Amino acid sequence: MRHLHLGLGRFHRAHQAFYLQNKGVPITAFSMRSPGEAEALREAGHTYQLVVVGNGQEETQTITTIDEALFIQDAQERFLELMASEEVSTVTLTVTEKGYCARADGTLDTDNPGLETSVLNDLVRGFRARQEKNRKPLAVLSCDNLSSNGRLLQRLCQAWSEKSGQSYDRSLVSFPNSMVDRIVPAGDDPLVVRTEAFHQWVIEDRFIGGYPHWEQKGLIFVKDVEPFEQMKLCLLNASHSFLAYYGQLQGHEYVHQAINDPAIKSMVEKLCLEEVGPHLEVPEPWTLPGYVSEMLSRFDNPGLPHKLSQIAMDGTQKVPHRFLPHLKHSSVLQKALSAWFTYYYEGLTGQKSYLVSDPMKEQLAASATEDRTATAAAWKRLLGWRESFY
Repeated sequence: MRHLHLGLGRFHRAHQAFYLQNKGVPITAFSMRSPGEAEALREAGHTYQLVVVGNGQEETQTITTIDEALFIQDAQERFLELMASEEVSTVTLTVTEKGYCARADGTLDTDNPGLETSVLNDLVRGFRARQEKNRKPLAVLSCDNLSSNGRLLQRLCQAWSEKSGQSYDRSLVSFPNSMVDRIVPAGDDPLVVRTEAFHQWVIEDRFIGGYPHWEQKGLIFVKDVEPFEQMKLCLLNASHSFLAYYGQLQGHEYVHQAINDPAIKSMVEKLCLEEVGPHLEVPEPWTLPGYVSEMLSRFDNPGLPHKLSQIAMDGTQKVPHRFLPHLKHSSVLQKALSAWFTYYYEGLTGQKSYLVSDPMKEQLAASATEDRTATAAAWKRLLGWRESFY
């Protein structure tokens, strides 16, 4: 058997590849944005080092399970061959929130100029190729930080199939929800991936042709992923983004610096333990205090410096999932949303040197004026958010 992955980034190499190496499953991975990472991996003989950092110690593991690395724009024929192959029954993707071409409400952004070269188009073409070969059912797992990511991907693929006139047999593809968790900072060396010791992968048992036997420490199959997903999105990811915007406004550069600011740490604890956590279903074996304690410990890892500016990227894609669902009953999330606006506004207008990297950057910059209130109103209309942030 062979596994197919879309999105050859550092997270995939620290997470899915790590798990599948433990099971001896070979991976063909496609880089979606540029050929550099695939080329580097091929030149190194499809081998890289995974450095696990924690408690002042480092442990290095050699990963060899990605035995084929390709740039998707240069390897469409091979991609379709694999999608139609009997050898492949599972596909995962890590393309970040912006890769889904979705609006804030989860519907297909039909005005997105990148749809014809998007992962949605790749997948739909692959489904059609598989159908033509009369192959067994395929499972496609989104591994990005999105609510009900499998259902979302399913809806978007179906919507693009209809819009582009590329029909496929929907009964032959399942889209299990999944929740992934491991902190993986950006890095300069494509052959050395630094990460933390903690890792988790929770997968919904919703496979048409039987699920893959990947069970191991940290990886479980469950009937309902939502409690795990919501706990991560609304506590860990929301806290991460709060640190990214508010922390930088306070002069911090890294996660471990921000979480050691007593005032900021107190707000994170309030967010998780008092304002949002009590509204969530905490799945076993976690308890809310235990999860938050573990999360804070993971943030305070100076051996794994994680830039706040990295987490701040693509805010227009992350904020709807991390801040908005619980905004009404969280003063900290209200502060976080205000910090997001200040960070973007001052960065885009040149008042501060904040790094703004976002698919909506040009549109936001074009509608920014000297009047903050007017800018906030314009951005609210542009993004389709109902919530006020200034």
